[in-house]
Amino acid sequence: MEYRACYWISDDGQAEVVLTTPEQATLLADDLLAAARREAEDTGLTIDGGTLKIGDWSETVYDVELADAAAALGRRGGQSTSERKAAASRANGQRGGRPRGRQQNTVARPCRSVSPAS
Repeated sequence: MEYRACYWISDDGQAEVVLTTPEQATLLADDLLAAARREAEDTGLTIDGGTLKIGDWSETVYDVELADAAAALGRRGGQSTSERKAAASRANGQRGGRPRGRQQNTVARPCRSVSPAS
C-alpha cells in the first residue's frame, strides 16, 4: 500500500522514518508536517539532524527499512557527546576504567572425601 506521508531523512541519508499514518494522508501539507513533528516529539526522535519531507510512502519499504533506520539512529546516539557523558567517563577512569569481563574460576577446589561404609 502506498500513501502520502511525512517522513524524516537523516543528514547522511542512511535513515528514513515515516512519522505519519495512512489516515493522515489527506491533511494539508502544514498539518501533515505538524503531525509529524508531534509524533517525533512523542516518541523521542530528534529530527534536528535531518529533513522532514512529504511524499509517497510504501508500507513494504517501511517494513524493510525500519531496522536500518533504527541502527542508524543508534549509531548517531552512540556518537553523541555531552558534558554528562564526559564526566561519567572521567569518573569511571578514576575507578579503574571499564571492568574486565567475568573471569573463569581457575582454582581447583578440594573435594570432600567420603569414607566407604563398613
